[in-house]
Amino acid sequence: MDLIPHWDYTVTRHAVAFGAVDFGASFAAFGLAWLLLGYPWWIAFMGLLSGAPDWDVLVWVLRGEKGRKVFPSHWDRFPHGKSGPAWGISVQAAIMVASVALVLALAP
Repeated sequence: MDLIPHWDYTVTRHAVAFGAVDFGASFAAFGLAWLLLGYPWWIAFMGLLSGAPDWDVLVWVLRGEKGRKVFPSHWDRFPHGKSGPAWGISVQAAIMVASVALVLALAP
């Protein structure tokens, strides 16, 4: 997914706040899928686990560059889609809406 052009909030002054919201949203989505939509916990956990690369970004923001080397898409030599905030957030929002629609349509 990092190949899709998106806005990388680590280049802003508010990277820690954006990272914390991103991290919290992963846990909220897990809770909603498991507790409210009735998905088995292990399936809901897959959604939480898919956010792990974003946790890598949060660790990097908190610890510095050396903490951001776990996922290949964060290595300097790996191609990474980039765009400005307006286009990048729009692309991310569209993917999120499609994902939510799919999860709701397949809810047990």
